[in-house]
Amino acid sequence: MTIKEPTVAATDPRKPTLLLVHGAWHGAWCWADLELERAQLSWTTGTLDLPSALRTPALPEPFPGMRDDALVIRNAIEDIDGPVLVVGHSDGGIPVTEAIGDAPNVVGVVYLAACSCSTLAGAFSPSPTRKHPKPWQEPSP
Repeated sequence: MTIKEPTVAATDPRKPTLLLVHGAWHGAWCWADLELERAQLSWTTGTLDLPSALRTPALPEPFPGMRDDALVIRNAIEDIDGPVLVVGHSDGGIPVTEAIGDAPNVVGVVYLAACSCSTLAGAFSPSPTRKHPKPWQEPSP
């Protein structure tokens, strides 16, 4: 994860760190302009690269998926001292929903043209007691 400190003299302690999560076919690079603008306004930002968006011939199968993305996001959240506002763009909204779970320092989430899939919260984590939702709607009788 990359943390960008504000370019002004002091960070406003009332502002949470913005953790910016990209969507499919993107990377941390897509937030560069926003990071610069936020830093000029005393915001600290963090970005990361989701493993499912990285495709290289050197990667062995199976390729990384949503669970891997959620773990990277959760680790980034845990690495940030203080409050975090998570911004999930597009396909990044799904693993963001999974990752924020019960993280005590997450003060909010913004879904930017994204799907929250709140019914899937926790679905990527193995648990013998968790009931996984069906990927379709049951027809009404």
